[in-house]
Amino acid sequence: MNTYRHVFTATCPNNGETINYHLEVRAQHVIMVEEIIDACASAGNCWKPYHENIADFLHAKIGGRQRIVAFHHGVEIETKRGQ
Repeated sequence: MNTYRHVFTATCPNNGETINYHLEVRAQHVIMVEEIIDACASAGNCWKPYHENIADFLHAKIGGRQRIVAFHHGVEIETKRGQ
């Protein structure tokens, strides 16, 4: 099992606040680091870039088992995607 962790930012579509996202991906296969960085860099451009939609977008792009954690206005949101 390979584990990849990356921190990235995206802009909240409601108020323009910058949100820090903590992504963890676990996969049996090798995922190129550049693939993770590129997907995260474009995640803020996905359809309605709310936390849950970003999670769906990244899972579709990267695959694996994913966990994303971020604080939105003091509320911690955690999403999990994959097996």
